[in-house]
Amino acid sequence: MEKIKHLSTYYIKKNYKSLIFIGIMFLISSIFMNIGLNMLINYNRFFFDKCKELNSPDLFIAINNADYTDSMQKYLSENDEIENYDIQDAIYLKNAQFTFGSTQYTTKILLQKSSAEKKQGKINYIEKSDVESENAIYLSLRFKNTGGYDLGDDFELSFLDQKLNFKVNGFYEDLFMGSVSPDYVTGFILSDNAYQQVISKCGSDDLYGKIIYIQQDSNDYEALYDDFIKQNKLSGNNDVTSISSELVELSCMVTPNLVVAIIIAFSLIIIAVGMVVTKFMITNFIDEEIQNLGSLKAMGYKSSEIILVISIPFILTAGISALIGSLISVFSIKKFAELIMADIWIKWNPGVDVIAILLSLLIIITFTALKSRKTLKRINNTTVIDALRLNSVSRSFKKNVFPLDRGALGVNIRLALKSMFQSLKQNIAIMIIVVLINFASCFGLFLY
Repeated sequence: MEKIKHLSTYYIKKNYKSLIFIGIMFLISSIFMNIGLNMLINYNRFFFDKCKELNSPDLFIAINNADYTDSMQKYLSENDEIENYDIQDAIYLKNAQFTFGSTQYTTKILLQKSSAEKKQGKINYIEKSDVESENAIYLSLRFKNTGGYDLGDDFELSFLDQKLNFKVNGFYEDLFMGSVSPDYVTGFILSDNAYQQVISKCGSDDLYGKIIYIQQDSNDYEALYDDFIKQNKLSGNNDVTSISSELVELSCMVTPNLVVAIIIAFSLIIIAVGMVVTKFMITNFIDEEIQNLGSLKAMGYKSSEIILVISIPFILTAGISALIGSLISVFSIKKFAELIMADIWIKWNPGVDVIAILLSLLIIITFTALKSRKTLKRINNTTVIDALRLNSVSRSFKKNVFPLDRGALGVNIRLALKSMFQSLKQNIAIMIIVVLINFASCFGLFLY
């Protein structure tokens, strides 16, 4: 074992620059791999836990008071498919305008009292001022993430000819009213005083609306909504908006899961590049040191010992780099989460995941060990005499397609083509890796 230690030390000293280069590649791949695995393992579970925490409904319906009837409540209470329901009062503004970032949005808006007690679709305040101002408004978390708003900022709603001015008093999580899109409804929470000011300023019964939260036994939300519309004799002329938990889940999970897939794929591509470089280094080392390897065999070293000597530096480099990369990812994953969750209206604070760290370490070390072992197999088939004669088993006896002593092309071009075709498989692998890296980079840039 002492001999193997000395030989491995010799190999590391001789090739430390190349090992540092490979180490940097494994470090980068480990950072991305750990971040991707952490999010893959934890994000979906976090989302469903958040749904339970907020007691999210399966179906959300917003309807104008003019279209709401007492028969609707009767329908909700007598329908066997409905497990629970909750009806909340709200101010329902059609075609209201507000500024989000540098864009002016026109959409449906629901205004609710901050003092309202909600059984379903609970509000979770992420940030809140200590003192509530008279015209206080609470915005969805997305307004803070990408809308450019902060505590104490002025916020203006335009409706018909009225300008409604508020002070931002906090930010909240909500799965159904946190969207900023003309296709859905955007919800705002007002202080009781601000709520009354809106009513007195706009002064119309048509502004009142209802929010209906429904939890049902089955997952056929569309059928329940269609039946609700049919039984209550509503039509396209009525002002009704619905959002299902299925749609919310799609909105909150597609982008994070897509980004996770890209991050993991990118880390695997970097690992693949590292494998190609590892194979190239080992092959070159065997070709350059074939006589010394033959001498080691003549001195009594077994092929397995020589393979171990050359493999250890790569495995150590991969392990140390992967461990450092995993530690760096622990501090950088929160920033990644902020970037990914910027367009989503819930907040996720990922922590340290030991399983993700161990998996990333295992993947990188296993790939390195297997690739080293496979590349070094040729040492088993190289005899002492062949090695001492500089005749490794890598020597090819195939037809020479590009002879250097004759041909129409110049010597330099023929030599380049000869070298390229001698390592054809490796060059094809490099070409595929470059294509994949460019694809992942362009796709990531497009998403950003």
